[in-house]
Amino acid sequence: MTYKLTSLWRSAFVEPRSDSNGSEQRLLADCYDAMRERAAVLVSRIKADLPHMTIHDVTHLDALWEMASIASGEGCSLNPAEAFVFGGAILLHDAAMTLAAYPGGLSELKQQTEWQDLYARYSGSIATEDREGILKAEGRATEDAIRFLHAKQAENLPHISWL
Repeated sequence: MTYKLTSLWRSAFVEPRSDSNGSEQRLLADCYDAMRERAAVLVSRIKADLPHMTIHDVTHLDALWEMASIASGEGCSLNPAEAFVFGGAILLHDAAMTLAAYPGGLSELKQQTEWQDLYARYSGSIATEDREGILKAEGRATEDAIRFLHAKQAENLPHISWL
């Protein structure tokens, strides 16, 4: 878990701080790890839903800690609460780039105006009896709608239950 070696992680959750104690640091770090495990399940599905995307699995999310540590420099320090919020934003944003982020699956996605508009665009010149063309238009609309809507859907993820 290389993200735990980054300067941002270490300064927030490992090194002693004057603004929090070790038990508070461990609690937030453990909560982040639990959220990361759940997000890893969602992001593992991105490859199947968006096969043409670059790698967006949990290793991609972990690497963002390193990129942020490099970009912010050694002088930047987040307190544990700030680091938890930062990490949560990383986990949630890309976790919605899969059909699995929609508890209702494809039928829920198809209810979105964006999906309907994309499908209308892609299927507009296809004859209704061209089943293969219709399926291609549906697939393309689904992939593009997932990409276009992932930031918006990420806002909903903390409130969704898949039980």
